[in-house]
Amino acid sequence: MAQDNSDGFQNRRKILLSSLIIILFASFLTLLVVGIINRSAITEESGAQRLGQQAPEFTLKNIESGEIVELSDLRGKPLVINFWASWCTPCRVEMPHFVDAFHHYSSDEVTFIGIHTMEPEADARNFIEAFEIPIQEGFLILSDETGTSTIDYGVSGIPSTFFVDSAGFVKKRWIGGISQENLQLNIDALLEET
Repeated sequence: MAQDNSDGFQNRRKILLSSLIIILFASFLTLLVVGIINRSAITEESGAQRLGQQAPEFTLKNIESGEIVELSDLRGKPLVINFWASWCTPCRVEMPHFVDAFHHYSSDEVTFIGIHTMEPEADARNFIEAFEIPIQEGFLILSDETGTSTIDYGVSGIPSTFFVDSAGFVKKRWIGGISQENLQLNIDALLEET
């Protein structure tokens, strides 16, 4: 009789423990699903706080000339500022669009700035060569070895592109790889404002 009570107690204990594990797992799974449904990618917010604000100043080295370039020296015409890195696949996909746009628009109309972030200069040079970025014709490639400008612009993922008007205000931003059509639409919108 004592054996039956002991077996019954053990069985109830196993059932209770199994039930508890199932409830905890179901609760965790529910929280996980709700979290996934309700969250947005952190990169989606990249640079959002800069919209309508003055573009943050930067002082970065021009990879072509070695000279220091300050954002304030570039004011007076619209700017297209693209943050990228050579290892970034979407950056590699979109770069031909920037090169085409550079050739489409006059350098008197808009300045193209590529900021390569936190990578060796040799990697950036290989990227420039691979995509035939016209740095000798005025397409500025600037080095941000410390990531300071990415922080100042609120960039949490690359590529990220900022469209800055001639007065120095961030009018639009594009997070992720941009298509040729969207790049042109955003540049045209900048030019219409000037």
